[in-house]
Amino acid sequence: MAKEAAVQTAPTSRIDPPGDAAAETPVARGSVHHEVPWRWIGVGALAGLALCGFAALDVSLVANFLAALVAFAAHGALGLLLVDPYYEYVRSPRPSMPRGLAYAAVWMIAVAVLGILLVKLDMYIANSSMTNGDQVAYFVAMGLALIGAGLGAVLVYSKTRWKGRPERFGWKAIGGVGGVVAGAVAVVLLIGALAADRQTDRADERPVVPAIHGIDGRYVALGDSYSAGEGLTPFLGGTASGEGGDGCHRSGSAYPMLLDLGTDHGTPEFRACSGAVSSDMYTDFHRSADLTIDAQIPGTPQREVGLVTITVGGNDVVFSRVVAACLLHEDCLDAPFVPPEADGRRPEIVHPPTAPLRDWAHQALGRLSERMTKVTSALDASYPTARIVMIGYPYLFPDGPAPWLQADCAVVLRRVSQSEREELRDLTDELNNFLYAHAVAAGFEFVSPAAAWDGHEPCGSEGQYTNAVKPLLRLANFVDGGSFHPNARGQQQLARLVSCYLNENPVAPAPFSGGEDRPISVTGTVDLDELGLAQPPGSLDSPVHCGSGEAV
Repeated sequence: MAKEAAVQTAPTSRIDPPGDAAAETPVARGSVHHEVPWRWIGVGALAGLALCGFAALDVSLVANFLAALVAFAAHGALGLLLVDPYYEYVRSPRPSMPRGLAYAAVWMIAVAVLGILLVKLDMYIANSSMTNGDQVAYFVAMGLALIGAGLGAVLVYSKTRWKGRPERFGWKAIGGVGGVVAGAVAVVLLIGALAADRQTDRADERPVVPAIHGIDGRYVALGDSYSAGEGLTPFLGGTASGEGGDGCHRSGSAYPMLLDLGTDHGTPEFRACSGAVSSDMYTDFHRSADLTIDAQIPGTPQREVGLVTITVGGNDVVFSRVVAACLLHEDCLDAPFVPPEADGRRPEIVHPPTAPLRDWAHQALGRLSERMTKVTSALDASYPTARIVMIGYPYLFPDGPAPWLQADCAVVLRRVSQSEREELRDLTDELNNFLYAHAVAAGFEFVSPAAAWDGHEPCGSEGQYTNAVKPLLRLANFVDGGSFHPNARGQQQLARLVSCYLNENPVAPAPFSGGEDRPISVTGTVDLDELGLAQPPGSLDSPVHCGSGEAV
């Protein structure tokens, strides 16, 4: 009996081999035990930080390759994650309820987060100014990464390979690739946090806006997003995007709302609209089948109006697309610039065909000239007794070298070389001179923000009045509409510029260097010296001064 009992109990006693011998025992078919590969995740995260950091701070071919490698790895990680549940639930013993629910929750969160980030990345690439060939190559490469990683995982998980321990290699691969993605996301979040801090409105940096004297009559504010206050939420009622709004994005923080003309002038007539082009000034814009935005200039004489301000022209020469092209392409001024497709809702807006950006910009001014003449004619007819002040556009890039210790600015400015930034500033001068000449030809006034913005450009050395890239976690777009638009301080500076200009010049200053008015014709790019025009008020050579004599 004792012998029989001993025989029966012997098989139940088992001593595991010491050390890692048990771990080396091949895993039985259909049995998988996943362990979090922290070492591989850590190494991958460090690699992601290094790769994305280097790619952000340099625009060389190697950096672009590394940035593409990170995107490739991120799509591959999604492919690995998508096939993993098959082996977790079908090829492996079903886990306990708590472990199964935990796995499902972690898997869904990981796929959702990574999937959203990749959709945003791919939509950004698709909407960028890349050529069609570049877009096709990008999507083919990313598709191969996703599909290839999934098929690779199938081979790795196969029980006939890797000596029966497929789950170890597979999870190490997932951990490493996931770490690279985590590192890349960390770099993006760091840059976004620094950019958000740079755009924070600080009370001690707000320009002082003096009261305006000597204006009789109501005030009307016309123009595009620079006058509307794009990016400065909340927008005034009925002007937000979506149901019940017209999408004009008029902000209570925009400069027209900050001007102080005295209580007897009433509330400003605020008609500026984000996205407006020259033809929207004198023609109704049918934004959709059930939404029409009336022309900003009424078309009938408004003799009770004493002051009109306007910004117009920037959207006609697609400033935002020009900036995007230079952030995405090296040597952007010599690279072919692809303008937006014709908008059937605005038949008058016909952009020049694709050409090197430098040449395209000059051609765009030529096409804008006729529409600007219509704008000034409509202004003259509708506001015959008002002072009409056209405001130019500030520089979108500083002229100095890119900073090394400001990560967010380093990303933006190192995408555009110093020589390119200087030439882009020259193109801004050409646009402002063009608008100045049109204003003079019509008998209006013009003020440039160049001196007021000196050092305050995006990433400027004196603190920015215009946002650089303003991050936004939204599926439709990576960036907020306020990118490369005046921030709250910038709008206050515009209000200060207008106020000081009007107080310094109770009557319109003589625009001609010789002092004698003469008729001029503007058909495109202008030379101020050839037209006999002095530098415009507010320019670097002719800054506007406030009551104390300091330059704005």
